Amino acid sequence: EGRMTIDWARENVDRWLETMNPEVATLMFGSNDVDQMDPAAYAAKMREVVRLCLDHGTIVVLSTMPPRAGRLEKCRQFAEAARRIAREERVLLVDYFGEILRRRPEDWDGSLPRFKSSPGDEYQVPTLIARDGVHPSNPRAWLNDFSETGLSRNGYTLRNYLTLRACAELIEAARLGPR
Repeated sequence: EGRMTIDWARENVDRWLETMNPEVATLMFGSNDVDQMDPAAYAAKMREVVRLCLDHGTIVVLSTMPPRAGRLEKCRQFAEAARRIAREERVLLVDYFGEILRRRPEDWDGSLPRFKSSPGDEYQVPTLIARDGVHPSNPRAWLNDFSETGLSRNGYTLRNYLTLRACAELIEAARLGPR
């Protein structure tokens, strides 16, 4: 489903935790919230969802949202809020926003004029955000290509890679035990 927000997550998280009883939950909200609330309201709702998960005994992996075309500075504030929550709540962070900007600082946005002539549908742009300026790109040529080139040209592959690395960190931490 699309158009899900942190408010939607807050309205449903109690039921999800009860029915699914997850050991781990990856939370990434913000793309749909950026037009609906300010960073402080977003942070308050996100922190509430994180704490409900933690209180339930669910390990949280918190992800920053990707940048959105035309809203970079507000997205940056949302990403910083997620980073702050991760530090304060001591949960693992996937900095998807930061990785996108690190890998493609000038041309992460598939809605830029330079990508208008790229062949294929809106997801087939050779950068990290699709032609709609919101969703990750997904060009077939770099689908599941975990090379540096693939990770800088397929937004979904980058997101999956970062999330899998976070899962590997959790597994390694569990293997090593408490310190």
